[in-house]
Amino acid sequence: QEDVTINKSIQLLPIASDSMFVVFGEYTILPAAGRQVTIVGMDNLNGSISLTANAPGFSPMQFNLFNSAIRDSVYITGTGVISRLSGNDIDDKVFVGVSTLTGNEFTDDVTIQSDASLTSEDTLYVVGNRLARPLFWESTTHYFYIANTIFKNASGLTINNIKAGAGQN
Repeated sequence: QEDVTINKSIQLLPIASDSMFVVFGEYTILPAAGRQVTIVGMDNLNGSISLTANAPGFSPMQFNLFNSAIRDSVYITGTGVISRLSGNDIDDKVFVGVSTLTGNEFTDDVTIQSDASLTSEDTLYVVGNRLARPLFWESTTHYFYIANTIFKNASGLTINNIKAGAGQN
């Protein structure tokens, strides 16, 4: 098992189109204003992805996870980070802040939290996902748009907080 710390803008891609690269280990991403980290086609057989510190500065950090299989959790909870997760299969808990979640298969709980530092992203999108466990909406700083998402669990969607104002949830 190799644990990896990412402290630069980077794209991690498979060597061939429509394939995946296999890894074993924890991936820790260190935030920085303007940093962009994109992972495409990762098959992490034993490890999680985490970005839990706050990104300083006025330029938000971008984190993208596309078409990957993660057997452990994904924690993208630092403020000042915009994350996009699309086409993934994630087997453990997911915690995110300002995020767009499209076309994912989530086996465990998904929690979306507040991030008052990124008010430019007014609405967060959860579209076309399949969730075996509940989605917990905890954000008081952003509106939500949830559509075409299958909840396989009876408790499905739990909205604990919403953003008040002129916008629409």
